[in-house]
Amino acid sequence: MENPNYFPIVFADWDLLFGVILCCLWVCRNHLLFDPSYVAEDSVLQNGRRLTMVALNALSMQSDQRTNMGNRANRKECLKLPPKGSLKINTDGSRLPATGLSSCGGVIRNHVGDWISKFSKFIGICFTIDAKLWGIFEGLNLI
Repeated sequence: MENPNYFPIVFADWDLLFGVILCCLWVCRNHLLFDPSYVAEDSVLQNGRRLTMVALNALSMQSDQRTNMGNRANRKECLKLPPKGSLKINTDGSRLPATGLSSCGGVIRNHVGDWISKFSKFIGICFTIDAKLWGIFEGLNLI
């Protein structure tokens, strides 16, 4: 509050800021009621502004990623055929956030692009990185 320019009067995303400040007020209220040793590091307004900026940055990054998904350059690189006489393994793993259930799968293709083999495997509960590593492991075991 010492710096009047910190909170501009005109803010394009005022609805997001308003909602975040309400949430910060509620959290601060609950801390004060249920944790007598609680000491706020920032004011509710400063914390709300900071969280709003974090949310806007995350939304911007998400938008940038969606824009880049439309760019087929990455996909074309992934589907690039291996040299003659070689094989290429494409693998992936995934996880359902709600349950943690994971699986992996992949394909092996020759230099012409013909599918030599494919696989899919239910892994169980693990992290996404584990599922991706299982995909690589299973793909290498096919060779």
